[in-house]
Amino acid sequence: MKKSLHIVVGNLDAPKRFAEALKMRIRPGDAEGVVMVTSNSEIEIDVCGPKEQVDDFLGVLDTVVFFEQKNAGRVVSIVATPLIRHEDYRGVLRFVMPH
Repeated sequence: MKKSLHIVVGNLDAPKRFAEALKMRIRPGDAEGVVMVTSNSEIEIDVCGPKEQVDDFLGVLDTVVFFEQKNAGRVVSIVATPLIRHEDYRGVLRFVMPH
């Protein structure tokens, strides 16, 4: 069964560093979708794939939030909503970050 989520991770201390840490912990084939740094404190993620892979991705995301933000002194918000449409990302998780 396929599962698709739109996830917004907000109130981040350094979202670009957070995205890099997430990129390092994701193995190729773990999930597919797009990770976008959208502002100076927020990341948006569209992830899809088999339910088990998406659930594993959420576990990795939770780990990265804990380790990257534990000393930041901020409460990070994570909002996950189901996506109605299932996009075909060709099995790749892409990271879109400003320079």
